[in-house]
Amino acid sequence: MENLIIEPYKPERDISAIQAMLFGDEYFKEKFLETEINFPEGIFVACYNNVTVGFLSFSGFKGRGTEMTIFVRKEYRGKGIGSKLIENAEQLLNQYEAVERSIGACMDGDRSSLQFVCKNGYHILHSSYIMVREGEILPESHFPIRQYEDDDYPVWHVIREMAFYKMRERVGILPSYYIAPSEWERNHFLKDRNNRFVMDIDGEIAACGVIDGCELRQVAVRPDAISWIR
Repeated sequence: MENLIIEPYKPERDISAIQAMLFGDEYFKEKFLETEINFPEGIFVACYNNVTVGFLSFSGFKGRGTEMTIFVRKEYRGKGIGSKLIENAEQLLNQYEAVERSIGACMDGDRSSLQFVCKNGYHILHSSYIMVREGEILPESHFPIRQYEDDDYPVWHVIREMAFYKMRERVGILPSYYIAPSEWERNHFLKDRNNRFVMDIDGEIAACGVIDGCELRQVAVRPDAISWIR
């Protein structure tokens, strides 16, 4: 596409056009703002005939997996712009050996996005289900739960990785990955320690989890400690 230009994001040039493009789309607006705060160098803007028509963003180029976001304005979809953004993304990711794989998500029921990613060689690895708890407040636990500390990282990493590794194998999600620990991840956990918690039983870490706003995520229990917690 001769009239398509993909360039690194420049706030003074692009922010107004992107805000207008994302008006009314809270999900992608939130994703864009999150990246702009945490990793602005990971944003690339697509212009077609001098009109801002989409963007590509990355959560980083290190660690467990890079989260990649692609957005194209509805009236410009079907012209190959999204495919060019994916091509641009793959060229960038190939430069970083630290990125083992990229991660993307489709909104549930969004068939056009599913068709788009499949057409470009990406396939569903697994689906996520969100559970909402209703009813009475949970009773207080008699197990000691404390905030995450930097020294917890090696054990936390093994518990989390093994729990999800075994889960993926059990439900048939293959290939199943075990990601090695890294200094980048350890530093990220330390910065995010206020949202991370561990459960100690007899002086050993038996479980770990993350609170993201009002949501629980990445709750993992040591396989040999499940019977202790019941």
